[in-house]
Amino acid sequence: MKVNLEKVVIGHVDLNIDMDYYLTLLDNGCYLAFDTIGKTNYQPDELRAISIKKLIDKGFINKILLSLDISRKSYLKNYGGFGHSYIVEKFIPLLKNNGLTEEDIKTILYRNPLDLIGG
Repeated sequence: MKVNLEKVVIGHVDLNIDMDYYLTLLDNGCYLAFDTIGKTNYQPDELRAISIKKLIDKGFINKILLSLDISRKSYLKNYGGFGHSYIVEKFIPLLKNNGLTEEDIKTILYRNPLDLIGG
């Protein structure tokens, strides 16, 4: 059986910023999930934003996904964490500061997930 790599999402790619690794995955058709946003003990979010901008500049905007890895209650705002709104409140402004447009952000947040599921 063959796997359609156009429907494969590689998660947690933002735990280790590695453009060569990203480009290998993208060249094979995979989606990249920057899904530990807000967990700055692994990588500063600034590095995540810079990496996303570099990938967009290389023509891969349609293969980028964003998410939070809120796997513990300590990540919720009520418990002192960054909370579910972190991407909108903190990370999107960081992306804009790195040169992403509103259209870029709409593509990443809305179009890419829909394309992934065939919507």
